[in-house]
Amino acid sequence: MAVGACIYGVTAFADSTIGSGYDRFKGSLLHTTAQLEKDLDNYTIKAVMTLKENDKTLYQSTTTSKNDIVKQAVEEFETVQDSNGEVVYYHMYRDKEHMMSKSSLKKEYSVAETDKNVTHGEKFNFTSTVESRDAAKIVSVVDSVVGHMKDDIQVGEQSDNGKVYAVNWSEGQTPVMVNPLFPAYNIKQTIDFMGGASPGVPEIESDLYIKKFTGKAVENKSGLLEDVTGDVVVSGKDKNGKQHDLTLSVVVKLSDIGDTKLVKPDVVDENVKWHNSYVYMNKDNYVGKYKNDIIVDNKGKIGERTIEITSMSPDKVAGRYYETVNSGFEADLPSEYNFSFDFNPKETGYFFAYINSKGRQEYGQIVPHEGEMLLNLNIEIADKSSFFQNPPPHFNGQFTRVIEK
Repeated sequence: MAVGACIYGVTAFADSTIGSGYDRFKGSLLHTTAQLEKDLDNYTIKAVMTLKENDKTLYQSTTTSKNDIVKQAVEEFETVQDSNGEVVYYHMYRDKEHMMSKSSLKKEYSVAETDKNVTHGEKFNFTSTVESRDAAKIVSVVDSVVGHMKDDIQVGEQSDNGKVYAVNWSEGQTPVMVNPLFPAYNIKQTIDFMGGASPGVPEIESDLYIKKFTGKAVENKSGLLEDVTGDVVVSGKDKNGKQHDLTLSVVVKLSDIGDTKLVKPDVVDENVKWHNSYVYMNKDNYVGKYKNDIIVDNKGKIGERTIEITSMSPDKVAGRYYETVNSGFEADLPSEYNFSFDFNPKETGYFFAYINSKGRQEYGQIVPHEGEMLLNLNIEIADKSSFFQNPPPHFNGQFTRVIEK
């Protein structure tokens, strides 16, 4: 998956003569993802995400993810610090038998047994750790940014036959506007997510754009991206019209390949709370209607999106998705979506196929989450371990339940 890159001073870079730097970076990214999914026995990934304004840290998370592909297990340690300096610690362990998690806010472990009769699907088996919370956000943020700057990415050769990819883009070049309604994990959603964990993060509502982006990604001689850093400076206004310049920094390191050791927590009944961990298990309460507004910058609300869930069980999720555009705004949303879906979560996990307005098949993702519904459309599937988001214009994938009166 695509992760960001930050340059602290990189010289003597030349554009590649074999494909663009962006194409080679993306190829290295896909290769790394495939290796993490099935070809490396075990490894460790450390990811640090920091949000600052005027040198004040508003949010920082540090996640160390230990992965054992042979044992199909992952152990994560996460530290989250808010704008007041308060710190919360998290520990998570998952294998073929149990899912365990604990935070410093609770005395007990939350534990769920794996349902031996449930598989996560072969065709859409996205289980790599690069799909975890922080990494997924990093992936989408940088892909949405770097994709617009692909002509600026350079690549250099290292003495050990590795490569270094670099980009240094500033506001003086063609401005890149950031659509604040990318689904799930774009820059605005990432900042909003951080705001949910830290009271000092401003809520950006308009005029969000990129002022500067610098990055560096190191590929080792085996073709794996092992050290990726990046800084993106974004500017935007809050609901009161106040301008904010925020710096989102990312550091991702791959290490301990073949030497990573996991330790399963030794829990006893006194410090355990048992749960059912399967999202599509006994979820009839999610049957119903969900909506959000179609919003276009400078025009406001121009219509609505609707999800209708008619069935949700361990072996069947069915429903319909459609968009309604107000009269006079058809040109702002020329290809309205209107389709039904029906899939078996045991075979495809969260993912399903549908037919778009032009009669072409696309792939989507739908996830129930704490009474809401999250939807991604037009997903590009690279392989079993990775996918990319290509959201429709003005799309927002977070839907709120409609309470029937």
